[in-house]
Amino acid sequence: MDELEYLDETLVLDGQLYKGQYPASISKAIYQYGDETIKEIIGYIECEDEGVILTNEAIYLNFSKPFHCLYNEITSLKYNPDASYIKINNISIMTDKIHLEYFIKLLSEITHIKWTLDLKDEDQIHYYISIVLDDLLNDGYEDILLSNDDYITIRSIQEDMQIVDGYDTTTREEEYDRINQQALDYFETLGLDSDEIDALSHIHRQHLNLNRQSFDQGMNEYADLLNGLKHGDASSYNKVKGMAGSIGVDLDAMSHMSPDELNQYIDELCNRFNISRSQLETLAKRFTK
Repeated sequence: MDELEYLDETLVLDGQLYKGQYPASISKAIYQYGDETIKEIIGYIECEDEGVILTNEAIYLNFSKPFHCLYNEITSLKYNPDASYIKINNISIMTDKIHLEYFIKLLSEITHIKWTLDLKDEDQIHYYISIVLDDLLNDGYEDILLSNDDYITIRSIQEDMQIVDGYDTTTREEEYDRINQQALDYFETLGLDSDEIDALSHIHRQHLNLNRQSFDQGMNEYADLLNGLKHGDASSYNKVKGMAGSIGVDLDAMSHMSPDELNQYIDELCNRFNISRSQLETLAKRFTK
């Protein structure tokens, strides 16, 4: 097996890593949580009565309870930094003896399986943005020289996240979408590129697609209700108002808007759902046929 980047001393928080030469205590570890198939050992982490045995074919863990798995049987790797656990094939493992983020990256390095965060999207956004901002502040991007304006922008994003974390669930989700867009725009102006930014972009695209689907579904149902109104179904009016409200369209407010205010409101709707005015006009024509 090739040299592994994450198999080093930074992996261990409370214990000792051994590679190549192993202490006599490894025999006890193999007896306690290993098996007779263990042959070529590539690493051993000793944490008193707990630990990790890495071979060229499998991983053996003993944190609270024994667990082992062949590398070719691993199908998913997840990490939750907030609750401090990892998941190997949905088996949760918690310990404060090893650096769990580095450990999940080590397993990803061995298995070539991409690890993911076991977090809600808004928490992932917070996690990834924080990493990129910390890297910027700590010269993680060697070619980037931060200006005073950059420091102000970074601090503003950090403060925004602190404030939003106190909001209720729905508002927090919406606000983190906004913060994600703001951060991605800023990172683009700096010409940054990283796995974290790729992950943020992926979440952003997913949410745009969901918004479009939600908008299309709402508008189709709205069209059906309008059709009911045209055929004398007066009870459809309240349903129309409810459907319009569900996609952010306030019919009562629109009826009292000036032409300029109405144009601005339509622009806001287009930005919210990431559609053009022409697309919205096409939908409107469908409803008025």
